[in-house]
Amino acid sequence: IFVHAMTLRLLNGANEVLEKALEPNRAKRYQSFEEFSKDLDKITFYEQKHEGRTYRRLQFVGKGGFGEVFKARWLEENVDVAIKQLLNAEYAKRFLTEAKVMQELQDPCFVKFIDFFETSDHAFLVMKFLDGMPGSSLRDAINRAGKNGIPKNLVLPAFERYARGLSLMHKRKIIHRDIKPSNLYYPAGRPDLVAIMDFGIVKAEDSSFTSGMVPCTFDYAPPEIAVTEDRAGPGMDIYALGLCMYEAL
Repeated sequence: IFVHAMTLRLLNGANEVLEKALEPNRAKRYQSFEEFSKDLDKITFYEQKHEGRTYRRLQFVGKGGFGEVFKARWLEENVDVAIKQLLNAEYAKRFLTEAKVMQELQDPCFVKFIDFFETSDHAFLVMKFLDGMPGSSLRDAINRAGKNGIPKNLVLPAFERYARGLSLMHKRKIIHRDIKPSNLYYPAGRPDLVAIMDFGIVKAEDSSFTSGMVPCTFDYAPPEIAVTEDRAGPGMDIYALGLCMYEAL
């Protein structure tokens, strides 16, 4: 069922072919391989167009709280991109904020923004596809390193770059709020290419913070989240980055 569902998100016309091929009623099923093959030839890649750009979906990457992520090919430029599709309309405002923040943060310390567009029922954020993903986050590297940790000569340059990214964000009054190893890109042996990912719950520092739960991952949240009114400033990101560095080492 999972393979079936993912196939439908990548290929146009696959639904009808699969349903007929798997029809419980033998009389309604394909009666010959020739008939089956003819319909297979009609299946095409799922493509989306926006302002002269064509994105062809290639692979399902993963699913999160906001929606799904696909690897795609930007045909005009012949480069791979990641398309994040919003499925839950409840998070539409956050999704738009994420797109605006990524567009503003044009620096190699961050995942590169490429495009944002909406249809009648969905919104799509297009960004550079990071080589090795999924599987090249700092969390993946920590898991592979085991109890000995990642070598210091690879950790320190990477965290200098992460810290530079946070500095750029904070100067723009933007707080990430979800710094954790799974949101830090860490390609093996290339600390010069690391980047901060996933801006789904960013917040402008000068916005009003209400009481109640602060969106974050609590394993990486500083104590002030629970015990003070200073609940989501730059210190929140710095504390979380410190925990990430501790785990990496």
